[in-house]
Amino acid sequence: MKGMKKYLAALAFLLILLMVPQKGFAAFDSDFSGGLLDKNIFVLKGSTPENSINTRSNGLTDKNINTGLRFSAYGGNADRAILESAFKEPATVSAIKLFGYNNKNKNISASVGFLNKDGEYIQVNGENFVKISLEQDGSLIEIPRTSGIYRVIIINDSKEAVSISEINLYDYGVRPLELSANAESTSVSLKWNSVAGSLGYNVERSTTTGGPYEKIASVVETTYRDLNVVYGKTYFYVITSVNDKGEGQKSNEASATPYPSEETSEVTIDIESAKDKVFLNETFTVQAVLNNATNIFAEDFNVKYDKTRFQLVKVEAADHMGLFHNGTVAEDTVRLITASLGKNYGINEKGTLVHFTFKAIGLGKGKIDVTKGKIADNGTTETTLTDVNFGKKEIEVIGGDFTNFTLKHLGFLGYNYTENKNKLTDELKNLLGSAGNVADVDLVQLTNAILANPNYDFNK
Repeated sequence: MKGMKKYLAALAFLLILLMVPQKGFAAFDSDFSGGLLDKNIFVLKGSTPENSINTRSNGLTDKNINTGLRFSAYGGNADRAILESAFKEPATVSAIKLFGYNNKNKNISASVGFLNKDGEYIQVNGENFVKISLEQDGSLIEIPRTSGIYRVIIINDSKEAVSISEINLYDYGVRPLELSANAESTSVSLKWNSVAGSLGYNVERSTTTGGPYEKIASVVETTYRDLNVVYGKTYFYVITSVNDKGEGQKSNEASATPYPSEETSEVTIDIESAKDKVFLNETFTVQAVLNNATNIFAEDFNVKYDKTRFQLVKVEAADHMGLFHNGTVAEDTVRLITASLGKNYGINEKGTLVHFTFKAIGLGKGKIDVTKGKIADNGTTETTLTDVNFGKKEIEVIGGDFTNFTLKHLGFLGYNYTENKNKLTDELKNLLGSAGNVADVDLVQLTNAILANPNYDFNK
């Protein structure tokens, strides 16, 4: 009978658990995606086993701010209300996002704590709990990077009801999720999930499983197309996320083997680029590529570009190709005539004709496309191409608000030209990678980052 009274006391004093629609909030960061608690279940408990009501819910991690948990503690035996969630593997956390409210008291806060595998508190800044005001409106709260976390708890140690809508935990260095690689006849396409707080991603490749890997690109989007591949060769890829605190762990390894085309397709002149997005003021390259060709030795074609987004800097012939006419047809269109340099360099299947260098001059999406063309073999046949034979490429120009590089960084890098990259600062290694020696390509990449920095004033 005494045990029953204690249980009833817990029911009376401990919790009012409701899945409730939340009121609207004007200023609210509602993006809780990409964290460590995605789809985790929380269990509602008391501070002692006899006071617990083990109710399970995913209302705090469903990325829906219109659902949540309302819970309270009124004193007595039920001195605290606790929400708890567990990790299958030890987690590392460097930031917290929590959104909740109390209709009556604007000064109430919720406390977030971390437990190790033995159930002991892992202190953050010397305290067992991180107190988060319910007026934070879901803003990202940074904490010292804390590892070895097996359980996370949320405590309402007030005597008033508190509603928690969403919570998530983040580690800026966590690995991108679900990296996948898909083989194509002319490239390998990579795709991965976004990482909260990431400023960009490094793409690394190897021809051996497990590495060593070589950095082949730095991108801000969550896709990448590797054009520098050979049919029948297997490539192994990993991704790392980068932010202002450094570079994260490598992702899972994904592999793909490009294959030759099995079907006869129309000959096309395409525009290809490894990038879908570039910084404002960045210089970048795209290629005019002849695909599905057989014994082709000469090309005559027009390329048009969006002059509000891109400024044409130069056109250069690809290896073993000659550029024999580079004329302006219109303000946004050039006519090019190219030919292979020798009988051993006719184009079969695929061949790059020219490299275009553009400068990004306007924010937004713009197209670069082939509009007219003719091809010829080694002296017997020439073919006029139609619209179905012409390709195009859309590239988005974005701002560079997150880059803080200035001329002093370029001076430092120039001073260390040809030196091992391990001598560079962490900030530069995050941008350029740490493998190999400093080369021209690194100076170009850093210059692009400087030009994209809106805080770098050339006049000051």
